[in-house]
Amino acid sequence: MGNVLLLDLGIVLAAGFVGAMLSRRLGQSVIVGYVILGMVLGPYAFDLIRNPNVITMLGEVGVVLLMFFLGLEFSLKRLQRG
Repeated sequence: MGNVLLLDLGIVLAAGFVGAMLSRRLGQSVIVGYVILGMVLGPYAFDLIRNPNVITMLGEVGVVLLMFFLGLEFSLKRLQRG
């Protein structure tokens, strides 16, 4: 289980780096690269990820952390200015 988790995590991180690099070279946002590679790595294309439940959980944790850090960036004064 531990080796599969590390392999899946390594594949996701390497693909994220490649996707960000390619999308930047093409003049697009890195989000475009992440979304396309997420579709390619997912269970409906090449099925490279062996345990999608772990990746789903890591994705949910990532969204929570993203929302937390965005919340740290905004202040009430900035929100009131609109």
